[in-house]
Amino acid sequence: MISPQYVTETVTRALLEDVGTGDLTASLIDSSALASATIMTREAGILCGMAFASEAFRQTDPPANWTGCSRR
Repeated sequence: MISPQYVTETVTRALLEDVGTGDLTASLIDSSALASATIMTREAGILCGMAFASEAFRQTDPPANWTGCSRR
């Protein structure tokens, strides 16, 4: 299992490298805008990196609602 500290540090480094001092494209979206997304596949598969995605949302948008589910 990957340690929570490793996930936090990795996401922090990635965001600093990718976003740096600001995200120019983010300024094009109204800060009060809401969005939702659903990932759907045609076939069964394995989704990896949920801890990293959840941490990225936590660091960039703390009130974001992140829900994972699985249909087996």
